[in-house]
Amino acid sequence: MSWPAMETALIAMITAAVPAGVRVMTVDDVADIQDKSQFAPSVQILYKGFNVKKTATSNDQAKVSHLFDVAVCMRSAAQQGGNVTARTSALALAETVTRRLMGATLPGAQTDSVSLVGASAPVAAAGFVYAPVSFEVGAVLTSAN
Repeated sequence: MSWPAMETALIAMITAAVPAGVRVMTVDDVADIQDKSQFAPSVQILYKGFNVKKTATSNDQAKVSHLFDVAVCMRSAAQQGGNVTARTSALALAETVTRRLMGATLPGAQTDSVSLVGASAPVAAAGFVYAPVSFEVGAVLTSAN
């Protein structure tokens, strides 16, 4: 399973888990958005690359973990009554997303379930609060030979 296919599956899983009105977006959706134009509430799925976990002795196959950051974005201050409320709302939505993805399996991922991995701390910037959660998804890459 390729990482774009994994991303599509993650979008579907997250969309089904979050309340209506929460926009689920990819890195392509947010690439050109300026901070002041951010969508909120939103869940942003950001592909971060992969790590090789194990290579076969013949070098034509490798077990990898694709890494995804999932950032929950909430509007702060004006619409939420302050950063504390926005942070609380963002963390609650991040927990919903985390519970949905932890241990889930993606069709065609070939190995392992979705695993929670360490993420950075929530941050407030430009009137928004971001609560990141990070996941890895196992897959097997095989050469085209």
